[in-house]
Amino acid sequence: MIQSFRPRTGMTLIELVVSALLTAIMMVVLTNILWSTNRELLVLSQTESAGASPKILIDTLRRDLINSRGLTQSNGVLTLAGFLGPGQTFGVTTYTVTQSGNRLTLRRNGQLMWIDIGAFSVAPISFRDADDTRPPLDGNGGLPEMPSIIQVTLTHADGGLLWNERIHHHDL
Repeated sequence: MIQSFRPRTGMTLIELVVSALLTAIMMVVLTNILWSTNRELLVLSQTESAGASPKILIDTLRRDLINSRGLTQSNGVLTLAGFLGPGQTFGVTTYTVTQSGNRLTLRRNGQLMWIDIGAFSVAPISFRDADDTRPPLDGNGGLPEMPSIIQVTLTHADGGLLWNERIHHHDL
């Protein structure tokens, strides 16, 4: 009897089991790598603004407060009017605290300034004396006149203090 040798076209059961086992091991390794990467990204995103310098935010806010002529605030919105534009031209600027996902953000005219803001407070300390005979300053944009001294406080969501300063608005 003559047997013809045909090339094998399939896989044996042992080969199938070995390939399934190797695939399972590779899936476990890749899943561990993905979870590790995901954890690291989460930690980085939670600390991204904690390590950032608040200098730009503070400088911008300080400049806007010093150059403004009118101020009003309500419901997490601070509106300033005065010579705030490029080249000290008249403009109106708003700072808003908004919810973005599960984080509070501080925005200036809609532009993101800070992530994970805890508290943002601009409190008037003193106003113009009632017997002050000077006319109100021009350029207040119809807003109440800027107090002569204001207390500004910014805190991070973790409770850390970003900025706490008493600003003496320039006297003209």
